[in-house]
Amino acid sequence: MAGLNPDLTEAWQLLCLNQFHDILTGTSVTEVFADARRDYARIMDMAEMAAAQAAAACALDTVSVANTAPTTGPRMMFCTETAGAAQIVDGGALFLFDDLPAYAMTRLAQSVQPDTPVTCRTEGDTAILENATLRVAVGPGGQLHSVYDKVAQREVLAEGQHGNQLQAFEDRPICWDAWDIDPDFEDRQETVQGHAAPEIIESGPLRAALRITTHWRNSRVTQAIRLCAHSNRIDFETEVDWHETHTLLKAAFPTTVTAPVAQFDIEWGMIERPTTRATAFDAARFEVPAQKWAQLAEPGYAVALLNDCKYGYDVKSATLRLTLIKSSTSPDPLADQGRHIFTYSLLPIPGADTRVLHHAAHDLNAPMRVVGATPHGAAQTVPLVRLVAGDVIVETVKPAEDGNGIILRLYEPSGQAQTVVLEYGCVIRSAERTKFDEEPFSTLAIHGRQADCAVGSFEIVSIRLCQTGEPTSGH
Repeated sequence: MAGLNPDLTEAWQLLCLNQFHDILTGTSVTEVFADARRDYARIMDMAEMAAAQAAAACALDTVSVANTAPTTGPRMMFCTETAGAAQIVDGGALFLFDDLPAYAMTRLAQSVQPDTPVTCRTEGDTAILENATLRVAVGPGGQLHSVYDKVAQREVLAEGQHGNQLQAFEDRPICWDAWDIDPDFEDRQETVQGHAAPEIIESGPLRAALRITTHWRNSRVTQAIRLCAHSNRIDFETEVDWHETHTLLKAAFPTTVTAPVAQFDIEWGMIERPTTRATAFDAARFEVPAQKWAQLAEPGYAVALLNDCKYGYDVKSATLRLTLIKSSTSPDPLADQGRHIFTYSLLPIPGADTRVLHHAAHDLNAPMRVVGATPHGAAQTVPLVRLVAGDVIVETVKPAEDGNGIILRLYEPSGQAQTVVLEYGCVIRSAERTKFDEEPFSTLAIHGRQADCAVGSFEIVSIRLCQTGEPTSGH
């Protein structure tokens, strides 16, 4: 977005080094993880230095918000600035944007008040979180007793069952302790269940939240359950002090969505797996790797389970389940011991709109940045790139390797071939499709700042855009 080209070679090399399969999967030894933490701290320092320089180059003449996520929509952020805030929280304030554009700088002053505030109240030992679209009942111990979708007029959770069940399983695979989960892992199950009533810690109007602390065996689980005014996403911000071994911890959500297959987010697309285990082949694929979400969808309605750093799911019938902690003892006797911080989220989706799913997932995984004012900053900017028509995700924005123009790398996420229209922040001199190595092979039609491109089912497309003249506003 800033047009800078910092030298991140060392950071990239360290990152690639730590993609080694036993480091990446947590199946290495204590000394390796100590090295990896040191390397990642170094990577973060170098990346943050480059990001701070880019943010300063993009800064406006007032405090602004940098959104580098590829989706446009309502978003809320925490900021230490408090002037004009709709809700003050510990250490700062919350600001809501009703339609925050992707790849753009937006003035903090453009934040809005919610049309309908979110509320939180107690009814006996149950707490009720409610916004314009959802009513969520949270019982003692943090389990969800009800998630009622007021728009679709349906209950999201299966009758007689609770959501956010923390389930512990004895995990002693026949071999490969840190690598395997055996198919019979469910034979020895225990519920991680507390009895403390939820404590209200935020009461709106932008966000309402409850806190629940559960002590189980030698460990402690503290969760902040949050619902915002603008979203159907229910967040479970979790901190675990874990001191168990050979114990597999999962979070389960029995739903009312019936589907023969579940979808799982992967890099540049998705995969599907049956929700039954009717064949030996399907039964062997019970644990599924996924990036940001897993989803059950029926015609007109869907429910997704999102995460910000946990990548193993299993789905059986109408129950979505996310693996949180494994706690093996070989090859690392200290694996998973100590403090864990992660967030997972339940997302009911009326209309089964995949755009809502992708936006919520990127919102959870791609935090925004507050950028201070600069005396020479622009009064406003237009997005670097905007999707005018179609349903694709512009996953990558980068300078061309030869310095000629900008490379956009996008993909079609839903298996539906289509023609998309992209609008760039400047008038386009030329637009062409390239191979992955940025060698051109076809020219795209351009109309001022817009370029058309046909995209196949699940296709990954690279586009080179070269601008002409001055930007339309601010870049």
